[in-house]
Amino acid sequence: MRRALVIIGLVLCVSGCSSPADRGEPAATTGLGGPNNASRQFTLPSKNIGCLVTAESARCDITEKTWEPPAKPADCEQAWGNAVTVTAEGATVTCAGDTVLGATEILGYGKAVQVGEFVCTSATAGIRCTHVPSGHGFTLARATYKTF
Repeated sequence: MRRALVIIGLVLCVSGCSSPADRGEPAATTGLGGPNNASRQFTLPSKNIGCLVTAESARCDITEKTWEPPAKPADCEQAWGNAVTVTAEGATVTCAGDTVLGATEILGYGKAVQVGEFVCTSATAGIRCTHVPSGHGFTLARATYKTF
């Protein structure tokens, strides 16, 4: 009986105790993600931009910026102009009562994260996030932002 429990424990550990690399997944610190990850939250090395990428959208918030957002919509009762979001339908400045800043994972410059159809690439000039099939996306940096 004891031997059976040890064998069961070993089988469970082998199937559930393996590291991400053992399972063919990137480690969280590599700054790379596969299309099947549920979500990824990260900060750029400057710590001025933080992002959350899910299967439905990519959103990045910025702490310090020199650009002005468009006029705040009348229906926005929360913070305005500190975030940009892209979905399959398009990209826009975001009205939000929360933040995606402060993640502990750092996405190094030149690295990319992909979740589903969304890809965000970090650069010294800022972040670029795109919904690949539609081509919608945004760039975000201290000096400027652009939606496309």
